[in-house]
Amino acid sequence: MKCIQCDTDNNLKDRTANRGLCKNCQHPFAFEPRTMNDVKITDPLFAKAIADLSLNDTLFFTPKQFLYFLDKRLKRQYADWVSIIIPYILIGIAILWITDTQLPIGFKPLKSLLIAPIFIIFNLTYALFLFGLSNSRTISSQARISNVTALQFIGIISLVIGLSYSMTIESEIDFALSIIFFAPIVIIGYIQNNRIANIPDSLIINDSQMRMWFDAWRDATNSIDRLLPAPNISQSSNPVNNLSNADVTDYSFDRLVVCNSNEIAQMLIANNFHFENNCAILSITGYPINIFETVLQMLHRNPELMVYAVHDASPNGISLVHQLRNDPTWFPEITATIIDLGLLPCHVIANTRNLFIHQDSKSATAATQLLPVIRQTFTTSELDWLDAGNYVELESFTPKQLIQILNRGIANSQDFGTSDSGTIWMSVEIDRIYAVESFG
Repeated sequence: MKCIQCDTDNNLKDRTANRGLCKNCQHPFAFEPRTMNDVKITDPLFAKAIADLSLNDTLFFTPKQFLYFLDKRLKRQYADWVSIIIPYILIGIAILWITDTQLPIGFKPLKSLLIAPIFIIFNLTYALFLFGLSNSRTISSQARISNVTALQFIGIISLVIGLSYSMTIESEIDFALSIIFFAPIVIIGYIQNNRIANIPDSLIINDSQMRMWFDAWRDATNSIDRLLPAPNISQSSNPVNNLSNADVTDYSFDRLVVCNSNEIAQMLIANNFHFENNCAILSITGYPINIFETVLQMLHRNPELMVYAVHDASPNGISLVHQLRNDPTWFPEITATIIDLGLLPCHVIANTRNLFIHQDSKSATAATQLLPVIRQTFTTSELDWLDAGNYVELESFTPKQLIQILNRGIANSQDFGTSDSGTIWMSVEIDRIYAVESFG
């Protein structure tokens, strides 16, 4: 493992002899992968994840954003399906070569009898292996798709080879065996391809592991500059941008971004999204507490206010717009235009292959208990998706992704209908409420 301080490579013997210090510069290592059980991590991997997520220490990020980002890095990654097929072809050629040329003399007459069962066993074993991976929650969605594609290829190629071989030797038994054993692989591959979008994801690391890794990293390197602390709404000041009430009153906001979580609001404020877009940023639960009431009073005085809702694709998240329009604290008056930028279930359904989809019974229960006035604004497919317990968190997106998506959404909202960039806006209910059809 290379030292992040001097780039010197230290093997296990070096690290052990130096009590976890670099043999060259004596910089401590935060992690020892040889002593880790399931998930192994190295100092260079952790450092690169921090640098990549923060864009080389230019963007703040939340602990959960880092958890999602590192989880994706650590998961078993597979390249495209061609890379999965290559070992299959090489192993198949090796089996045929051994069967054809390396059998002992006494087994040569049995060669024709051995080829069919060996070919069947090999293809079924490989197909079962790929089917299991395509169902795994601990690999990326792209990897699951690659395995399904490889499964379909193996089913087709084994069926073609099996039928061709049986016709060459004019064996009705081999022809029937090819149909019986290989046609189901093709069918299962097709079925799996259609259902793979509904397979939820699971994190291979958890919050407690992440906290321990953060502590180990701080002990070794002092700090993680762009990692945000948990937002504390009991504090009297914003930990990143300390704006007083007097400062806030000097600004005039025509736009407001409302988040359904304090963490996303904190992240946007920390990255100066409000300055760059001349907008206020609040959470639906009152963050940042020290300026929340003042900002809200200012916004209520603006009859041309544009309100942008950003939220998780979850029962709680999709309720945000309803609360903004009906809660007296917010904007029950019709003059404010509310635009739902997402994340909506339709956004997820249209792009399941690139999103981290959770599924649990609590979310399913919350979905079925949504107010009828909220449920009627969604399609049957969206409600089915929610009722199954599916949800996607905004923190599964990186800070760069979220900032770009919100920038684009705000810029495109200047004109309703179809913008020059192709973004389509649609009214989801009366009273100046709109939603965008795509999330980024």
